[in-house]
Amino acid sequence: MERLVYKELVRWKTDTNRKPLILDGVRQCGKTYLLKEFGSKEFDNCVYCNFEETPELKKLFDGNMEPSRIVRDIELIKNVKIKAGKTLLILDEIQECDSAITSLKYFHEHMQGLHIACAGSLLGILKSEASFPVGKVDTRHLYPMNFCEYLMAEGETSLAEFILSDPKPDEVSEPIHETLLRLLRDYCIVGGMPEVVYSWTKHHDVNKVDSLQKELLENYEKDFAKHGGDMVETLTSVWKSLPSFLSRENRKFIFKDLKKDGRSEDFRDPVQWLSNAHLIYKVDQIKGHAYPPSTERDEKQYKLYMCDIGLLRAMAGHPAGIMLTENDDTHLYKGGMYENLAVCELMSAGAEDLFYWREGRYEVELVSAIDGRSVPIEVKSGVNYSTESLNRYQNDYNISWAVIISKRLPKISNGRTTTPFYLAANIQRRGTTYLGDSYVNTSGLPYEFLFGKDDWAEDSEGLKIVIPADKHHRGQRPECIVQIKEENEWKDAGANISMNEGDIVIRSDIRFDGRAIIRL
Repeated sequence: MERLVYKELVRWKTDTNRKPLILDGVRQCGKTYLLKEFGSKEFDNCVYCNFEETPELKKLFDGNMEPSRIVRDIELIKNVKIKAGKTLLILDEIQECDSAITSLKYFHEHMQGLHIACAGSLLGILKSEASFPVGKVDTRHLYPMNFCEYLMAEGETSLAEFILSDPKPDEVSEPIHETLLRLLRDYCIVGGMPEVVYSWTKHHDVNKVDSLQKELLENYEKDFAKHGGDMVETLTSVWKSLPSFLSRENRKFIFKDLKKDGRSEDFRDPVQWLSNAHLIYKVDQIKGHAYPPSTERDEKQYKLYMCDIGLLRAMAGHPAGIMLTENDDTHLYKGGMYENLAVCELMSAGAEDLFYWREGRYEVELVSAIDGRSVPIEVKSGVNYSTESLNRYQNDYNISWAVIISKRLPKISNGRTTTPFYLAANIQRRGTTYLGDSYVNTSGLPYEFLFGKDDWAEDSEGLKIVIPADKHHRGQRPECIVQIKEENEWKDAGANISMNEGDIVIRSDIRFDGRAIIRL
């Protein structure tokens, strides 16, 4: 099954400044399969080590951390040859071996030519007793399969390529629109967990889908018991409450509904645990319009969404047929489902954080940071709807651009892009160019890129930060200034700036928190 992140793995392979790779994501989202596929296609051979299935492999990382010694021992135990540049060494379930996590630093420093890719739970990695090798590893995240990947698995390659081509509104005909909506309804039933998708593509049996989804949900709850410590009861309570909260008119997480006199502090650690495990997405409320939207966040007011739309349906206990009906009895449930779908699509396309805005009875479901600005996104599960809240938001903050995700045909009109759910990921993936050149001249607007001390990478020339051209969308030779904040004022950072086919390379002798402002 094809995954869109595969191209990022190929780029990592050819990067001369690469570091050992950690591929993280929710359990059973396809990390192992993807790395094995990558190894078999892109390398002469692939050596696979799993610390959970074969615990004795942990002993190979005991003692001194000399990479050549570790590689030699793996070769002897596995009866294989490991050659730099020719072999992919996969360390799976790396969170089970603290010393293997520590060893990545030494592989980066002393054996950079060897390609090492690790799979594991970020939750387990962060809680391990090992010293995490900050700045010595590359990380990539794997999400459950999004709608486009689901289409490819279903054999609908042409439709998937059509979506990825970022079609203009007039290129989406009504027959194509109806076909994609029909397939989208199937996706809301099946979801994006690879094992479930595979079963569906082979059998198209909803009963098999239900059985596999329930098994996955049971396994996640077993993980709560195994790794959750004294939070097990609260973790389970929060996790099982998601369908209920998402079936309400007001989908905000209400503490007192789960615990009498409950406060935000009672749920802070369990919610963070579930978020670190990539089982949920936490969407904080913002009080006003600003960029980045995080400057207006209220971390005590939030909504929670599940990592996979199919698992949400299974946990809610609703039959698959409910997604095929249109009646008032199910509109709140389906409204929450489609809102969750929009969140999953945007996150899989690269959204780092999502927010929502609420003032009195007005609410805009999502606000995302896209290309240096905060974009309000209204989510509507049907074709007949009111935009009263979005009108209020745009009027209050004088916002000339917004997005509506719905089941309507795509359209750009009066400062708004209406996009169907099947194109939702393109909002984040394509940036503000997706909002329509008729009222957003992207090239004339500055792009602001905020970075922290941990974002600096090291190579033979020192410290650097790279801003890819396909991220800033400001051409091959844009103007760029780099600033550092001192005494609440932005000042020139004195960094060295160069261009490489549109990619902006910032170099410095020291790490600092700052921003880059890029314009054509």
